[in-house]
Amino acid sequence: MQSEKAKLYEHADFYRDLFGISFNQPIKLVDVLACDSQFDLEYCAFTTPGLCGVAMVGEKTDTIILNSKRTPEEQNFDCGHELIHLTKHRKLRDSFNCFTKVKPQQNTFHEWQANEGSAQFLVPYQDFIPRFTNLLKTNAIGIQYILASHYHVTTQVINIRMDSLAYEIDQYQRGTPLDCLELLSRSQREQRGIKPTCYRAICDFALDWGSAML
Repeated sequence: MQSEKAKLYEHADFYRDLFGISFNQPIKLVDVLACDSQFDLEYCAFTTPGLCGVAMVGEKTDTIILNSKRTPEEQNFDCGHELIHLTKHRKLRDSFNCFTKVKPQQNTFHEWQANEGSAQFLVPYQDFIPRFTNLLKTNAIGIQYILASHYHVTTQVINIRMDSLAYEIDQYQRGTPLDCLELLSRSQREQRGIKPTCYRAICDFALDWGSAML
């Protein structure tokens, strides 16, 4: 039986393929949707604290409004977040207001899906895991910055990706092929008592050590 994470990743992969984007191709989603007639992409200097983006379901054209005050990397992830809402949750609601932190009135599971789905869309595990492990093997310094620049996202997204994919990275390091990895959410790992490697701590240590050597 597929995990919720595996189903979500399949959903993100389907739309990535629909846009004709391979797993090893970095993407600026804002540029892709700006050229797609199915979407109306707009920017607004929101005054509501923490408001990152708004998505509205339309009969022919869906609308995504991003916060013009946020960085291009933040907007790229926010755009993916709204895209997951529009493609996965459109039958549940006709509009979505999304914030930096989940509000009490929001559905936490749907917001997890939007965040994790955006992460898979922009930083697909099929490319991220081998790229990340190769950097580890070379003792690269500043892995988060290297990967954030490559995928057009923030270092925070990379840190979260290292945490959410830690169990899958462990499997890959033990020789499990990418297409055979068991995909589990953090809560599922905890339920099964799985404690994966803390790759963020390893990368932070390497960065601190490298800075000390300068």
